[in-house]
Amino acid sequence: MKETDIINYIKKFGIEDEDAAYIKNDEYLCFTTDGLIFSTDVPKEMNLKTAGRKSVLMNLSDLAAMGCKPLLFLCSLNLSRDFSDVKEVIDGIHSACKEYDVKYAGGDVNEGKLSIVGFAVGKSKRILRRNAAKEDDLVCITGDLGRVYCYFKEAKIDIFKEKVFNPLPRIKEGQILSEYANACIDISDGASKELNLISELSNVRIEIETLPIHPSVLKTSKEKAFDYALNSGEEFELIFTIPKKYKNIVEKVNATVVGRVKSGEGVFYKGKKIEKRGWEHLG
Repeated sequence: MKETDIINYIKKFGIEDEDAAYIKNDEYLCFTTDGLIFSTDVPKEMNLKTAGRKSVLMNLSDLAAMGCKPLLFLCSLNLSRDFSDVKEVIDGIHSACKEYDVKYAGGDVNEGKLSIVGFAVGKSKRILRRNAAKEDDLVCITGDLGRVYCYFKEAKIDIFKEKVFNPLPRIKEGQILSEYANACIDISDGASKELNLISELSNVRIEIETLPIHPSVLKTSKEKAFDYALNSGEEFELIFTIPKKYKNIVEKVNATVVGRVKSGEGVFYKGKKIEKRGWEHLG
C-alpha cells in the first residue's frame, strides 16, 4: 500500500486528515508526529546535529499549519549498537527547541534503524484546517518554492542547500493567520499535492495564476522551474486561503497571492488540471 492508501484506510476509523490532531478545552491543543529516517531523508552532506535540528523543525511546521504556538517536543531515538555520535543528534534537537522556545521533554531510546520520530504539542485559540477553504478566497503561499528540488536535481549550491538544511517553519506566520485565514496546510510533500488536498477536503476548485518561484530556481532550471516549484517537497512553507477583505495580511506573513478559490473541484493552472504529484512514501 502507498502512503495515500494507508492514510485513507486510517481515515475510515474517524481520523481527520489534518496536519495535526487536536482537542478543545478553553483553547485547542494540537499534537503532531513526524519521523526523520536517516537512510532516506538525510542527505550525506548533512551532519548529525543538523539532522537532529531538522527533526524538530519538521514537526513545528505541522503546528504552524494549524496556527499553533509550539509548546513541547519529544522523540523516539532509534539507534544501532555501533552508533557512537548520539550526542550530536541530541545537541541538534536541543538547539532547535531552544531557538523556538519549545520545551525539549526527552522521549524514548530504542535499538533499530537510525531515525528520529518526533512528537510536538502546540496550542491556539483558533485552529486552521485543510477543509475550510471558501469560494472567493485568495490562495496564498509563504516564502518561495523550488530550491529543495533544485538541490537534489540540479546543483548542490549554497542558495539551494540553505532551504534543505535550514528550513524555517512558519510559526509566527501561522499564529497571525489563525486569526484571519480559512484553510491552511504546510508544504511537506509538494505544492501540487497540498493544493489538491485543500481542494478535495474543502470541495472547491482552485485556480492558480502564479507561484513564488525563487529567482535562483528560475535562473538554474529555466523551463523546468514551474514544475520544480509545484512538486518540490520539504519546503515547509504554508499554503493558505484567506478572504479578500484580509488581503493586507498576506504581505505581513511574507506570502504571495497565487490564485483564487472557485466553486467546483480540482486544481487548475491556465485551464490545465494540476494532478496530485509531489512526494509519496511507498509510492
